[in-house]
Amino acid sequence: MAGVLFLVGAVAQVVLLRRAPLEVLMSPVPVSALAGDIGWLVGLLDVRIAASFFACVTGSVNALARVLFSMGREGVLPAALGRVHARRGTPVQALSLCLPLVVGVPFVALLAGSPGRSVLTGTITVSAFGYVLVCAAVPLFLRRIGELTVWPVVGGLVASGLWLLVLLVALGGESWQGGRAMSWVYLAVLLPGAAWAVWLALRRPSRLARVGVYDEPAVASVLPGSMAA
Repeated sequence: MAGVLFLVGAVAQVVLLRRAPLEVLMSPVPVSALAGDIGWLVGLLDVRIAASFFACVTGSVNALARVLFSMGREGVLPAALGRVHARRGTPVQALSLCLPLVVGVPFVALLAGSPGRSVLTGTITVSAFGYVLVCAAVPLFLRRIGELTVWPVVGGLVASGLWLLVLLVALGGESWQGGRAMSWVYLAVLLPGAAWAVWLALRRPSRLARVGVYDEPAVASVLPGSMAA
């Protein structure tokens, strides 16, 4: 259902903006600008857009915190990241590290005077590069934990290839102050992680060998109504 709503919303947006004036297309929120004559609709759209961004931030922070938590437990990152809250059982140390990064970087960029559209484009570009790497790494990770099958390999390679193609086409039309500059930022952020992985492979290979040991499903993770539950 969510996929159907997403497709319908995307098609509706394309149809509405096809003949929109240039000032509407250049607005940070074109759909709201297009509905400028209907005051209550603009407010409703802004609330829904804010809720959507909040959901995206929440999902991204949760995913990143779980990765950092697992890597802390596996010895790849400092053990403090693998600690949980004494009462709630949440990865509080990992959340304390990733939340300021996910929320703070765009916030500081906006305070520095960067246009909202540029901040959005830059963060999406960085996220897309990360998604490409995750898709490409899926077959390798599944092979490490002994769960590799044909379809994850096909899906991971196809998804990473398509996203990389989309990124290259999109960046081809961007200025160096836009998406291309963010590409260099992503590479600069990636280098310390790559260097740390190389150091672990050379000096602490046993730590890398433990990656994935916390990929164990539990009954609570199974959808309600399944045979396992």
